[in-house]
Amino acid sequence: TDIVEDGDKFFMTSEDKEKLEAATHPEIKKVTILGGSQAWTGSAAPYTQQITVDGILESDTPVVDISLGDIYDTVQKQLDSYAQIYKILTYDGYIVVYAHEPTEDDLTIQMKLDR
Repeated sequence: TDIVEDGDKFFMTSEDKEKLEAATHPEIKKVTILGGSQAWTGSAAPYTQQITVDGILESDTPVVDISLGDIYDTVQKQLDSYAQIYKILTYDGYIVVYAHEPTEDDLTIQMKLDR
C-alpha cells in the first residue's frame, strides 16, 4: 500500500502476469501424426486425421513444423510424408490434419503457440 504506481512502476494482476509470461515464453506442443492408411479417414482426398492436443484452443493459430530425425534416410522419408499434408485446423482440445494422401510413416510435429 505504500508503493505508488507511476510511469515506470505499476501493479499487475495475476492474469496480466500470466499473459505477459505467455507472450515472452511461447508454448511448444508436440504431437504425432500416425502413418498408414488405417490412421486416416477418407477413401479419397482429402484424407483427415483428428489428434487430441491438451490445451489447444480453436482460437489458436500455431506455427507448425515437422520435428525431423537424425538419420538422413529417415529425414527424407519424413519430408516425403510431410509433403502430403496441406492444412491443420485447431479446435478446443484437438487438431484436424488434412492430407492429399495418407502419410506412410508416423510424423512428429511441433506447434508453437503464441497467445
